[in-house]
Amino acid sequence: MENFVIVTDSTSDLPKDIKDKYGIEIIPLCINIGEDIYKDGVELSTIELFDLAEEKKTLPKTSAIAPAEFAEVFNKYISQGKKVLFIGIGSGFSATLQNAYIALEDFEKDVFIVDSEKLTIGTGFVVLKACEMREAGKTVEETIEVLNDYRKKVRTYFAISTLEYLHKGGRCSGTARLFGAMLKISPIIRVAENHMEVAKKPRGKFEKALDELLNYLDEDLKDKNVDLTRIALIYPHPKALEDVEYMKKGLLERGIKDVLVTTAGCTISTHCGPRTIGLAYMLNK
Repeated sequence: MENFVIVTDSTSDLPKDIKDKYGIEIIPLCINIGEDIYKDGVELSTIELFDLAEEKKTLPKTSAIAPAEFAEVFNKYISQGKKVLFIGIGSGFSATLQNAYIALEDFEKDVFIVDSEKLTIGTGFVVLKACEMREAGKTVEETIEVLNDYRKKVRTYFAISTLEYLHKGGRCSGTARLFGAMLKISPIIRVAENHMEVAKKPRGKFEKALDELLNYLDEDLKDKNVDLTRIALIYPHPKALEDVEYMKKGLLERGIKDVLVTTAGCTISTHCGPRTIGLAYMLNK
């Protein structure tokens, strides 16, 4: 097996047992609440995030990993004679990947970077594929070649119960937030190649939005184009646990038992609010 280390950032939202199993190095982004700065998932949990935001009456802000932080991690492994493969949050969502490339200028070789083009566990799926390639004895170059195609097969959708956090984060106007509240809209956000888009705007109970998530999956299941071993549900806060159970029931009705359930980190949660559900899965082709 080639001796290369797989590194990702905290937005990949991989569960601890998977990170431990494959020895994945996680570099955290930072969360700024007022004058205080916390490392995502290290110094701040999502429960603490929303509690502090309420207490301080301010919206948390996120900041990318600095080039110096990348350089420190890269150097740690290069000095041990290892190659490094960094797979990060899509470059369309954060300056994190750009900063990784800045750090790369200090290393002549043996550091490789892949843009996942995704968010949260969508990035995590790309990381997991890299781990499987390494376990199969593939080189880092062979792994990257596969990942460049594999990342295109990731499907990620989010159902958001309120436009409040998107508005506070500057991702929707005050007018849109007002009408969204009046009409009880729970938007479906689709993550495409390095950007997000509002795919649908279901009205009424939040369960209607969750049903829309399942409808997207149904369309791909018709063509038998879904990798049934790689389906995940993402949620940011215990307030969404009932919604997780609703989704799990829907997946079970479709014969899907092997579901990875994971919590979104602070970086993602800052922009969507506590009652949000994400559905991610892989296409076969």
